[in-house]
Amino acid sequence: MFFPISDENEHGHHHYHQDAVHFGVMFICLAVFGIQFYFRHDPAALGAFQQRWFFDAAQFFSSGLAQMPPAQRVHDLITTLADVKNMALPKLLANIFRNDGWWYLLPNLFVLWMLGDNVSYAQGSWRYVIFFLLAGMLCQLTALLFATDTAYLSSVGASGAVMAVAAAYMVYFPKARINILYYLPPQWIGVTSLSARIVIALYALVQAGVAWHYYGTGLGVLAHVSGFIWGIILCYPLRNWKQPLEQPVARAPYRTTVSEFIKDYDHWGHGH
Repeated sequence: MFFPISDENEHGHHHYHQDAVHFGVMFICLAVFGIQFYFRHDPAALGAFQQRWFFDAAQFFSSGLAQMPPAQRVHDLITTLADVKNMALPKLLANIFRNDGWWYLLPNLFVLWMLGDNVSYAQGSWRYVIFFLLAGMLCQLTALLFATDTAYLSSVGASGAVMAVAAAYMVYFPKARINILYYLPPQWIGVTSLSARIVIALYALVQAGVAWHYYGTGLGVLAHVSGFIWGIILCYPLRNWKQPLEQPVARAPYRTTVSEFIKDYDHWGHGH
């Protein structure tokens, strides 16, 4: 079992956690989830809330988006989003902050906490907001363009925008490393570090394989994959090029065991 716990680079995450905009994105995700959680015991109220505030393709494409040829899909999507009265564009943007379950919310918040502040540092606060919203919207539209009858709503959720943030981190910080807690039964447990590029790229490849295997089943992984691609595309024009990101010397790989960590903690805890 492997679990990422922190990142290490020349612009370490602990330097930039004072970014209010970065925390604001995380707070909105948490607030939106909190409202849905509040309605968890009232399906009718939850459905009404989601219908009012979130984009649902079935609301706008009664004839069936999945049956349309690609050119017609693009035309209808543009027409729908351009119509101010139907509120399709604001609802599509609201989807970017939606997490339908703790199993989506917690990993997404953790990735934003670990990597998002560095991306915000590289782009600047408001460029980061534009990047997050634009990538989140484009990955949803990409998923809708490839929607099938059983994967009609595969664009819902924040995970696509979060994948875009991870992709931008991979590009901006080529020498960064991810500290990983590992457990290999029966007794191998410890912490090691791997190249962030390898960790993020491997996860994207796994997501691409899952999207390919389960295409058409309703599993919304296609939005994750397209979010990763859009993140790479958008991170260049939205980079704050006045902000230096040179990393002349990468930090040495971090390796320790949990037992060594506990001993060190106990050592310093006794004032030594």
